[in-house]
Amino acid sequence: MSDEKQDNERVRLNPFRKSFRRLTARQYGREAAFKLESGFFDGLFDRLQDVRREENERFEKLRLFGSIFTDHFPPETVPDRTHLEKLVEAAFWTSLQREEGRPLKFIVNYGASSGSSDEVKFRKAKPYNMTALTKLASAVSNQIFGIAVYPDESSELQIWGLNISSALQIKVIDPGKLIVKFFVSNVAAISGDQSLLLRAPGLPFTASLFWRKFAADADAEYSPWSDPRVRVISAILKTMRGFGHGGTLVVLPEKSGVDAINSLESYDCAEPSQTLSEVVNAVNEAKNSKTTDGSALESYQDFLAEAVAALTCVDGATLLTYDLKILGFGCMFNWNPADSPRIMVQVQDPLDHEDYVRTIPLDRLGHSRHQSAAQFINEHRDAIAYVASQDGNVTAFVWEEWGDEKQYSSLVAYTRLELIMF
Repeated sequence: MSDEKQDNERVRLNPFRKSFRRLTARQYGREAAFKLESGFFDGLFDRLQDVRREENERFEKLRLFGSIFTDHFPPETVPDRTHLEKLVEAAFWTSLQREEGRPLKFIVNYGASSGSSDEVKFRKAKPYNMTALTKLASAVSNQIFGIAVYPDESSELQIWGLNISSALQIKVIDPGKLIVKFFVSNVAAISGDQSLLLRAPGLPFTASLFWRKFAADADAEYSPWSDPRVRVISAILKTMRGFGHGGTLVVLPEKSGVDAINSLESYDCAEPSQTLSEVVNAVNEAKNSKTTDGSALESYQDFLAEAVAALTCVDGATLLTYDLKILGFGCMFNWNPADSPRIMVQVQDPLDHEDYVRTIPLDRLGHSRHQSAAQFINEHRDAIAYVASQDGNVTAFVWEEWGDEKQYSSLVAYTRLELIMF
């Protein structure tokens, strides 16, 4: 079979694998080299409809039980197929632009104005195109406000203002890297020349996996949503990733394993620092109290999470205990590169394709930062190592015990976590 026929066959079997096709016309004010495949949008539209139905069912149950949340977050529909394509493509091409030399990071929120006090509604709506998005992107670069978009009476997409949230979001996390999100579900990702649906959206993907390391003594109903440590570690990882420096964060259930660290080059603490741990506990107590306002403490908690993330900019790993005490940073692992080919690692990613799970020798996974972190977890199986690459990819290394079948336990690398965690 010729190369061209083989390529066409692969596309027929999986229309999301080859996601871009060439264009000859100008798109969004520039000469576009590629355009997202129509098949990707067909799949994305169907997936959004499925997620919307699930969310509507969930909110109907909340309404029947008299939940106050249904007053603020009513079920919403998704854009039609044509508008969905325009929303995503304009955001994609805008993400490749730069403003005063800086990359553009922003969120597009799809939905009509609700008249809420936290909206910024323009006197006159702007057309939804790359020019308008480029001008507004810097104003929402912290990704608190999003660029609010909805069709007008003539069914043309218009930017009517800025708002904080909506059911459907298109989030630009890097140039050419987008996440399509509906409520709490990350539904699809576009990265470089690939656009793929996500197998399992949002935190539920990781709820039964490495987050359960935090729940060794908890019951089977443990949920990361209610664990304040998950929010803090996610904030640390998000900030680490934003630095673009690359870094490693290791979380240990106790101070065991520190003897595996080369202390000659590290900044290990004489005693574990309890600053972050104490603030997290205080925030948790304030939330459980009906008389205490914990908003100021929560802001301080986020500030400390960013401070811990900055420690990862020093070469070596930053170490925390499971209760978020700081053990040290700049810690070098005592690892032997010669052992890497003998260590097998199961690699998983959250993308919806045939090869989302594969087993490879460790020396084929990343560079020294990834390999040393993975080797550490292979030897200290009650810990978790998170590695952020300079290019923005986030990986978690965990030793997984697959039920009672110990012979099937393995070292697992959960890759591309930036597509589902942030």
